[in-house]
Amino acid sequence: MGADRSGTINSNTGLSLLEVLVAVTILGFAFVTLFELFSEGLGRASKAEVYTFALISARSIMDETLAKDPIEENMDFDSLDDGYDYMVDVKRIEDDNEDSKTIVFNVIVDVGWGTSGKVSLVSRKTIYDEEEEIP
Repeated sequence: MGADRSGTINSNTGLSLLEVLVAVTILGFAFVTLFELFSEGLGRASKAEVYTFALISARSIMDETLAKDPIEENMDFDSLDDGYDYMVDVKRIEDDNEDSKTIVFNVIVDVGWGTSGKVSLVSRKTIYDEEEEIP
């Protein structure tokens, strides 16, 4: 409500065009900021989903490899669903102790996607065999 020169209150005053334009501009900036935050959150959620699938796949492949009896040195490449590729590298670690009855294997599982995404897991498996002579 505005007052005229005589001091009486004029109830017919409203918002000017400039005030409306300023309010719409401020609201526009607020909406743009919210949409940017929302789209960034969706992008991060998508990346997390891809990484999680690769990590679960790598863990599963690692478990399968470690469960093999007997485990042997090898290198294996293959593809999973949705454009994921994996590599399994099993190498025997040489032991300096000639009297040792253990065999240690180093197991590396890499799951990759796209051109830059990769998850690597490393584990070791120790086998004790008192009958087998270790070279």
